[in-house]
Amino acid sequence: QRKAAWAAKYTSVSSLRTTFGTNKNKIFGDFDPFTTRRLYHTLLPRALLELRGLRDVILELSSSSSSTSSGEDGGNTLSAAATKTSSDDNNSNNNNADLIIKQELKELAPLAYQARVAAKKYARERSRLPGRIGSMLYDGYRQWRRYGKW
Repeated sequence: QRKAAWAAKYTSVSSLRTTFGTNKNKIFGDFDPFTTRRLYHTLLPRALLELRGLRDVILELSSSSSSTSSGEDGGNTLSAAATKTSSDDNNSNNNNADLIIKQELKELAPLAYQARVAAKKYARERSRLPGRIGSMLYDGYRQWRRYGKW
């Protein structure tokens, strides 16, 4: 549910327009290159921090559902067996949490990619025309150098 809300807010250009505003000058753009870059670098951490918060909630839920209490000796000290059992339970909980996090990150990685692409498109849309053309030419050149296609 939270994942869907996050995706709806950060993975499309139209939702970014709704959240952060539209371009005042549709053809020529309204941000200079410095402001456009600052906008892009502001959008990324915001999206990724919310994604990390989503990961932390998942970690919290997994650790709370698998937490166990250890036995005490006379209310004062833990016996060696109880300490070992508690340590084994903590290692097991950490391993389970790590597996859950890895699985969840595999599911969240495509959303992070979509958020980066949407942030790039939105920032370019808001940039002035010469900056937009220059960034497209530079991306084309990098694509050509790396893959042999423009």
